[in-house]
Amino acid sequence: QRKTETRDGERYLYRLAKARCRQAEDTEKFFGIKDENGHLLMDRKRAVKRWHDYFEEISNVEFAHPAIPFASPVYGPVQKITVSETEAALRKMKSGKATGPDDLPADLWKSKGWCPADWLTEFFNQLLAEKKVPESWQQSTTIPIWKKKGSPADCASSRPIRLLSHTMKIFERIVDRRIRDVVQLSTNQCGFVSGCGTVDAIHAGAVVRIAAWPKEVIGNAMPPCEGRRPGHLVLGASLASPLSEGGVSNDSPPIHAKAFDRVLREVIWYALRQHGVPEELIERVHILYSCPWSRVRAPAGTSMELLISVGMAAPWTLLYADDVMLACEDKTELEREAQAWCDRLALFGLKLNVKKTEYLTTDVNEHRSIKINGTELSRVTSFKYLGSTITSDGSLKLEVNPRVSTAWSKWRSLSGVLCDRTIPEHLKSKVYRTVVRPVAKYGAECWPVTKEIESRLSVMETKMLR
Repeated sequence: QRKTETRDGERYLYRLAKARCRQAEDTEKFFGIKDENGHLLMDRKRAVKRWHDYFEEISNVEFAHPAIPFASPVYGPVQKITVSETEAALRKMKSGKATGPDDLPADLWKSKGWCPADWLTEFFNQLLAEKKVPESWQQSTTIPIWKKKGSPADCASSRPIRLLSHTMKIFERIVDRRIRDVVQLSTNQCGFVSGCGTVDAIHAGAVVRIAAWPKEVIGNAMPPCEGRRPGHLVLGASLASPLSEGGVSNDSPPIHAKAFDRVLREVIWYALRQHGVPEELIERVHILYSCPWSRVRAPAGTSMELLISVGMAAPWTLLYADDVMLACEDKTELEREAQAWCDRLALFGLKLNVKKTEYLTTDVNEHRSIKINGTELSRVTSFKYLGSTITSDGSLKLEVNPRVSTAWSKWRSLSGVLCDRTIPEHLKSKVYRTVVRPVAKYGAECWPVTKEIESRLSVMETKMLR
């Protein structure tokens, strides 16, 4: 109680909430994993080998594709990295994050006891002059995190997170800022445009559904790492431009099979050149991928090294987005655009996962779906898009009910703090307002709210506060 009354009481309370939440979890980790034939492996060595083989395949096998088109390089002088750029990159680095193989946290470079920005700037410029990066920058640790959907014993149900060098991430942020100064991003790329976010994309989807009736919509609910969400941004340069050449609209959600892991690096260089990024800047990105390799750290143990020849590390400063929703008034036009998009993706080594791409229409008189590559899409009455639920009838029942359930789940995980009588009420109120309430209100800006919805949320909040 004394600690919560100090100046850093709020910060301590959040740490206490996390600690108590972890104590309530089952600490026994399940390490079993299924092999290629679906048989459960309970031997630790075989389980580790399975993880190694799985990530080795998705990190090195390319989809069949024609030769990547040629894009004329842009030559010209590029200024050296400045101290102000390094300082700006350091300010964006978060503290307390897991470190990479070099075990150097960003907190070290953010310390005020010396001038790390000056040293880092000189170090980065030396790397660029030598066109070679430290070996630790090529190393990473891949940790599979269960997505909490599907079987935890299935490799595909886990999201691979790679622990990378924090020093390399600082360098990436500097390069990212340089590329953003050159590349013009369209406003529909909400995740990468200043002042925009997922709510903007959710609102656009709601407007499309409500404004025109009937509408044809195509969508999917694929998780991030498997391609969870297309719309391709690569290294700060958008592949939406080449995709648009194929006649595809950029407001929709199908998805790519393993898009995040399968994107070809030749496509990245091509996209950057198409956007007029100077060749020297592209070279700065290129040296980060000279010979990357990783080890898989799973509950069963740590695997041997595996090379990574395709795909991109996640998380990465130079990310691209992959959450898209196509929308058309005419069903035939939607089918044509979806097929054109699929064909265009294939030209660049990406593959649309037709099995997990869904079709939704607001036309009650339409009883058939559309086809892509001769395969009829699964027809649904609702699908998930950026955490929000889009329905064919515009009903908010499937949107509000999961929000309330998720909020209760979050409240229960924090009950060790929220129900502790020794903690001051104003601090518990702060935790509730900053952690629980935002979960219940996610995407609510786009709801055509009714009295029934207001009453439902009010009842939920009243019960929680009691």
